[in-house]
Amino acid sequence: MGLKREKSIAAIMESAIANYAAEAKPSIYKIARDAGLPKANIHYYFRGKDELYRAVVAHAQERPAKTEHARILARYWIDMDDLERAEKALNLTNRKEQKDGIGRV
Repeated sequence: MGLKREKSIAAIMESAIANYAAEAKPSIYKIARDAGLPKANIHYYFRGKDELYRAVVAHAQERPAKTEHARILARYWIDMDDLERAEKALNLTNRKEQKDGIGRV
């Protein structure tokens, strides 16, 4: 891996850790801006937001939490598969309630 690539990925990861610790769903634009890189660089190194999130979580779990952000992220991490299942269940429940006329007021 080239030095420029390593520096870019390190900057993206550092920014992503800080942003995910600060808010649940930071934008790719904000992560890139805080890393000092164009948004296209994130998409070049990571296939999307889910892959970046998985890389951040893996990074936090592999290494001792040296920063407050990493400790917060590791403590509150939810498995993406569990999160996706919960979102699907919630969407199905909401659709059923709307169909039955029980929707939220």
